[in-house]
Amino acid sequence: MLILSARDAVEDRIKGLDHGADDYLSKPFSLEEVQARIRSLLRRQVAVKETVLEHRGIRMDLLGRMVTQNGQPIELTSREFALLEIFMYNPGRILTRTLICEKIWESHYDVDTNLLDVYMSKLRAKLEAAPDKQLFKTMRGVGYQLL
Repeated sequence: MLILSARDAVEDRIKGLDHGADDYLSKPFSLEEVQARIRSLLRRQVAVKETVLEHRGIRMDLLGRMVTQNGQPIELTSREFALLEIFMYNPGRILTRTLICEKIWESHYDVDTNLLDVYMSKLRAKLEAAPDKQLFKTMRGVGYQLL
């Protein structure tokens, strides 16, 4: 999404981008620049999104909304599924609590609550069969990482 606006304050641009815009252009702007930015946005969306993600024996079928671990089906709630999807797209990357909450709850959820911790605990219980088979690492004060 491209925002075209007469508002040009830094706070306005930040607010627009934080609310989901991919780009923000304030007046005055040329038609050629608007067209170039639209072409740029379209190029970014051409990439084909994977529909099956795999990591360490976990297979996640995004279209079928099914998860298996070593061939065995795993029942996940819609929130657990969304949480696992974020990690499956970012294996090895440390994901902050804020980023996770914004993706799962699609808002600036109060990350000081333990709701994320509760969902992580449920996900761990379903996917980490043995204590020595740790799948997620807690980064205290930061977030979580899919190992």
